[in-house]
Amino acid sequence: MHGLKYLFVLLLYCNALIAKGEVVHDIQANDLETENKQLSQKFRMASYLLTHTPLKDRIKSSENKDATQLFKLAQSNFNLVRKKINEKNWLEANAIIDSVLRDLTNASQLLNKGNMSRNKYKENLKRVKSFVLPEWSDLSADEQAYLDRKSEEISGLMNNSKNLANDKEFARASQLLDEVYGIKSQLLKVLKHESTIVYDQLFDTPEEEFDYMLKRSQHYLGLVESVLKDNSFNPQTTKLIDTYVQQGKLGMSKARELEKDKQHEQAIVILDKSIKNLSSSLKIMGIKL
Repeated sequence: MHGLKYLFVLLLYCNALIAKGEVVHDIQANDLETENKQLSQKFRMASYLLTHTPLKDRIKSSENKDATQLFKLAQSNFNLVRKKINEKNWLEANAIIDSVLRDLTNASQLLNKGNMSRNKYKENLKRVKSFVLPEWSDLSADEQAYLDRKSEEISGLMNNSKNLANDKEFARASQLLDEVYGIKSQLLKVLKHESTIVYDQLFDTPEEEFDYMLKRSQHYLGLVESVLKDNSFNPQTTKLIDTYVQQGKLGMSKARELEKDKQHEQAIVILDKSIKNLSSSLKIMGIKL
């Protein structure tokens, strides 16, 4: 159904160009009879798609084997249509011209699908590179071995993804990037670092909880600043990120002032809001912790 809609749009577009006299091949030169007006329109449309639209150049530059094969088949069958028209074999000419238009439509759709896969790969690559891991410290021998193993796995997946992208296998390349993102997320959950998030941690005093929450806030802020340093976003996204970051910084500043007055419970509540604001900015940048 989608293919028929796409073909209809192409038909309207080409008819408009034909009306402007922009199509070189004139079917009237083939002495088509009045009752073959529909064949005339299809012939003009196929002629234009094969010679005047950017489709041919797009196929050549894309190096898409399937699209290239369909385009060559359409060219061959179009020449056969010419022969059938010259023989005044209208029935076969109509049947073949339909296959020509179908192959051209499918070739164009293959290119559009390829562009979507390429764009998704680029977005995933940006997302993975933006996922900045912290500096690990105080790891046991087993934890360090686990980190080394996972780091090597990440490196291998990134290289394989790059090679697949070079071969224009963007869908598979994106899948490998998703695996990298999952491994990075798992590392944050499993390994301890300076501001490891522990939701069930118990504290002996409000002062200890305040110190813990402040470190968490500082860690989130460090991640945000690291991502912003190595990446750029559109103005609207940047403005939204800045809003959350400023709110996070303001909360940290207020919390420090409250800590000076020994109001640790209130400071902890404010730091929790700061963490949520900084977390929101990371999510906007494609990083979920």
